[in-house]
Amino acid sequence: SLTENFISVGQKRWVPMEVSTLLNEALGMAGLINQTRVETRLDYSEGLSQVYGNPVLLRESLTNIFSNAIEAVEENGLITIAAFQDDGAVVVRISDNGVGIPQEMREHLFEPFHSSKPQGTGVGLFAAKHILEMHHGSVEIESEEGQGTTVTVKLPAVLAQNGAEDSSDTLPQGQLQ
Repeated sequence: SLTENFISVGQKRWVPMEVSTLLNEALGMAGLINQTRVETRLDYSEGLSQVYGNPVLLRESLTNIFSNAIEAVEENGLITIAAFQDDGAVVVRISDNGVGIPQEMREHLFEPFHSSKPQGTGVGLFAAKHILEMHHGSVEIESEEGQGTTVTVKLPAVLAQNGAEDSSDTLPQGQLQ
């Protein structure tokens, strides 16, 4: 099952990761690097804290979100990815000027097997949400039909080793919430 796969992969080693590296790898996996169909703007704050987790799962989660943005944007559209620090968390905000999500679909976004796309399986956002929650993070989506969508991902920042508690000691390895 999907849950068993999460747990199996989630039990692999968790490590501290640079957010910019994680984002760039996920952008590559989603096909946003070296393409000319849409404009991609990156705005990563300097000095971002690391996040702690399973790199394979976090890349998969972000790739799913980036892929949705690509599919929603028309030719010559715009996708903006911002990363910044906010109150002990690293925040990644993915905004697009695509078609937006119809109101009736918004309440089902994270349910498995719900998709507005003809070829969609309905597991991308479901998987992304569960992966982020496994990492003590969250995902929120704001959308206006015809105006675009903004996805906000928050992950706990790894605290500096200056006597502060290290968040890596508080994260269970490979457990779903």
